[in-house]
Amino acid sequence: MNTAPLKKLATTVSLLALASGTAMAQDNTAGGEPEFAYAIDAAGWRGGAFTRPDGTTFSHCGIGRQYQNGITLLFTRTRREETNLVLLSDQFEMNEQTPAFTVRVQVDETAWDETYPAVPAGATALAIPLGQAGGLIEQLRGGTAMSIRTPLVAFEFALSGTFNALPRLEECIAAANEALPPLPEPESADIEVPEFQGMTRDSLSSLLSAAGLDEVEIVPAEQIPDDDLGLQYAWTLGPIIGGLQQLPRNTEGLSMERFMERFIGQIEERCSGEFGARITDSVVLQDRYAIALAEIQCAGAEDTSYMASTFVLDDNFYSAFFHEGPLENVDMARGASGAIAAVIRRLAGPPEGGQSTPSGPGPGDGEADGDLSGGGTTFDDPSAGDTPDLPPGDGADGDDADDTGDTGDDTSGQGN
Repeated sequence: MNTAPLKKLATTVSLLALASGTAMAQDNTAGGEPEFAYAIDAAGWRGGAFTRPDGTTFSHCGIGRQYQNGITLLFTRTRREETNLVLLSDQFEMNEQTPAFTVRVQVDETAWDETYPAVPAGATALAIPLGQAGGLIEQLRGGTAMSIRTPLVAFEFALSGTFNALPRLEECIAAANEALPPLPEPESADIEVPEFQGMTRDSLSSLLSAAGLDEVEIVPAEQIPDDDLGLQYAWTLGPIIGGLQQLPRNTEGLSMERFMERFIGQIEERCSGEFGARITDSVVLQDRYAIALAEIQCAGAEDTSYMASTFVLDDNFYSAFFHEGPLENVDMARGASGAIAAVIRRLAGPPEGGQSTPSGPGPGDGEADGDLSGGGTTFDDPSAGDTPDLPPGDGADGDDADDTGDTGDDTSGQGN
């Protein structure tokens, strides 16, 4: 299958952890000494090394400042050179039902103009994964203003102090790499897959129909051209392409997390361009089933591709349902994968008659039998057209940015 290019995203650092405020290493109150401490105070931006919730393990380096519009702007960087941009504001009113959406990031209007996925990360945080972002960082250092345009509101930020502050993130990470043990190599995604019979075409057709996806044309594996993902089926849905990859649940060494990493890794191998995406934490049902969602985006040289995926673990298979297409069809792709997730979540409702599900292997184990059933939790997917409840007032239309940088309501202190 030859689709638009997608490039790997990295989600090593939890965006929720970044947004909710992991502890500064030098201000650790969780007990124990942090394994690495580093402080940054440059041109109105403050930060340094941050730890994970245990208060000792290094997480990332970050800097931030608060603007007059009440929004705190954060830049974070990990040892794997992944950069995230985070907006914090008490004006935001987001929850677990707030869908991911795309934002347009511009520097000086024309110096940089790209679209990225945005991830609601708590009620008051919006995180934007930027990937390695080398080109953008250089523009942020030399630029005078950055705008972030969401579906509802546009934010403007003066880039005062970024020329001196952003390199300090690199210095912080370089110091961490020198002080800490080398990062482990990513676990190989290669696994030995036994022969198996996956979902039947009739079962897939019934599932798609239950999800309201009636106008699809299903193509079996043997008829998929240039299939580099090992798909069981593919289908077309208007301008987007859908597909299903499955592996047996009893595959040795396979877990839900590794299955998702393996799928993302396969996407990476055929991709190029600036990448951004999110993977939600797996929802475990009855200690043996799981479901997770992923959104992947790649801005290529000429176009941008978007993929929405639903990962499922049932009694028999690890499954990845996905829909991919041009960025302008993001709502269609997200809606199709969300509809499949909604059907599967309904299937994972309470067992008939209220009887408990027999105990058995968990989502990382093998060997289970019976039909998909769950723990009685009902999940309602937001519609594809939902937009986040961002503040309609302050920070909109470019009126509230801290134009002078250092004279704003900067809780991070004055710069050097």
